[in-house]
Amino acid sequence: VDNFLNSKHYWTYINSNEIHDKSSHEYPYPFNVEHRLYINIDTVATHKLGLLFLKKCEQQNLPYLFKFSDKVNTDNFIVYTDSQHLPNYYKILTDIKKENPELEQYISRPPILSSLLDEWIGYESESYDKDTPFNLTRINIINSAFDEALQDAIFTDPELTLTIEGEDVSLIDE
Repeated sequence: VDNFLNSKHYWTYINSNEIHDKSSHEYPYPFNVEHRLYINIDTVATHKLGLLFLKKCEQQNLPYLFKFSDKVNTDNFIVYTDSQHLPNYYKILTDIKKENPELEQYISRPPILSSLLDEWIGYESESYDKDTPFNLTRINIINSAFDEALQDAIFTDPELTLTIEGEDVSLIDE
């Protein structure tokens, strides 16, 4: 299996094209990535989830592309998919959890910026800008919305103050 592990930074990528298809492709993945599923699982159980996911994909003759990390963060297991395979991968993940109840103790809420499919699987559509990570795009949108809302509040109520550490602070420089 070591030959098929593609480690980038602290991520390990598992790609069915690299395991089964030795020919070179213009596009290195088994499908056009359109979606991501996020599992926040403790690092002690990450490898088990990865192995179970890989086995189920193999049994169902499905292509796969996922990555995992041994570093502690809230998105340490990510499944990439196209629209066609999205329901298959969701079902595989829910079946794995159902068939392996001991994994439940290691699973937490997915990353805060992801949408929730249920209490433990996060979802994001792939970023249209391939050079900018999805979370950075979403953070920029949230920051922009927050800035606009704050500016609206200041112009609507110029006397508005915030209480920071017990002290009232004006939002307008005097």
